[in-house]
Amino acid sequence: MKSQRLRPLVHVTRGRCAALAILAVSLAAGGCGAGTPAPRTGWLDGSPAAADAENHVAADERFGASDGRLKETGVPAPGIAAKPVTIDREPTPTTAALEGLKAGSVDDNVAFDAFLKYRTGFLDKKLDAHDIDVSRRVLVHVKNAAGEPILGADVTIVSPDGTVLGSARSDVHGLAVLFPEVTTGTQQAQGLLRIDAKLGEAKATTNVADRSDESNMVLATDAVAPKALDVLFLIDATGSMGDEITRLRDTMASVSERVSKLPGAPDVRFGLTVFRDRGDAFVTRTFDFTGDVSKIETALKDVEAGGGGDTPESVNAGLHDALAKPTWRDDSGTVRLVFLIGDAAPHLDYQSDPDYISSARDAAKRGITIEPIASSGLDDQGEYIFRQTALLTGGRFSFLTYGADGESPGTTTKHHVSGYDTLSLDDLVVRMIQDEIGAKDAAPTPQQP
Repeated sequence: MKSQRLRPLVHVTRGRCAALAILAVSLAAGGCGAGTPAPRTGWLDGSPAAADAENHVAADERFGASDGRLKETGVPAPGIAAKPVTIDREPTPTTAALEGLKAGSVDDNVAFDAFLKYRTGFLDKKLDAHDIDVSRRVLVHVKNAAGEPILGADVTIVSPDGTVLGSARSDVHGLAVLFPEVTTGTQQAQGLLRIDAKLGEAKATTNVADRSDESNMVLATDAVAPKALDVLFLIDATGSMGDEITRLRDTMASVSERVSKLPGAPDVRFGLTVFRDRGDAFVTRTFDFTGDVSKIETALKDVEAGGGGDTPESVNAGLHDALAKPTWRDDSGTVRLVFLIGDAAPHLDYQSDPDYISSARDAAKRGITIEPIASSGLDDQGEYIFRQTALLTGGRFSFLTYGADGESPGTTTKHHVSGYDTLSLDDLVVRMIQDEIGAKDAAPTPQQP
């Protein structure tokens, strides 16, 4: 299937998820939005610090003072820890080593043929994931009669028997990326598919062949620049992310200032969801959107790395709550982004957990782009899952990059990517936000890996 450049391609090397999170938070510092709704504020389900404190009190009541074992039996207590547990997953670089982080990024919707080849290789490894057939991707370009891209149009693809197969909202470039849920051999997989686009009273309909990968649609409406930007940082707060969270707290100024000065910068709000795992002091906690970056900075002080204990974490629950709990603005003029920062795949063995594919499809329907940022500990399973969420929502897969020693900033990564450029983490995040809001100011010159 022919691959096409969907947007200006930004590449950054991967690094610690926390670092990216830091950048994201920095971005947050720039936007104090006047006229934003005054919704619920603060931690919506209790602060992480309070949960940790309560957990420690409970542990102190049951544990011996010196060795962390149950007073009654002398054996480790199940499911509760006296203090945050650091996972022995991979040595975390010191804070000094995190300075000057480099990162890379790939857009799998741009290099789609390469992604399909990568997907085949991943499936051959028999690693666990919720895989779906993405080969029937349909790109829909929504414009008006003047050829201007339309932001925020609701685009739906429908089978001949009337079944809705997929939905997405067009981005600032007028692009909606759809991955129809087609069952081979049924009436859904036969004949033409109908595509409907709608924004307000403006509507359009067209038909495409089942395996057509591109369509252009025209809506009788004016093009409108983004009026608002909601950015939510979704951060793994388990033990292995300690240095990243520390850096997140300490590095907010430069990126936020740059974002606030972008041409036509919209009303910006920032939110935060953190997650750990079952059996920890908490599974998820969410801080609602605010235009006051100082409140996000204060919220980050409530977040300590702790818990975990096995490689998978509650990414599914974190992603679900990041979409469901905050007061996202739902109007067509708002750009919505989630920066997922972590170093582990989700638990796929929790039967009652939300499904990350369902969450990604929900995000696409609502026009929320997921931009995963991989920390150095992310394994092959985690890489594939992070890339799936980015692909389905029109996002990019980003990752920190390192030098030959594996700790200092550099241009290399162990992930299955190629053709990426290397930027500082700050520059990368700023450019990603720039692209999502359609800002056109000068970008830094990337370094070749």
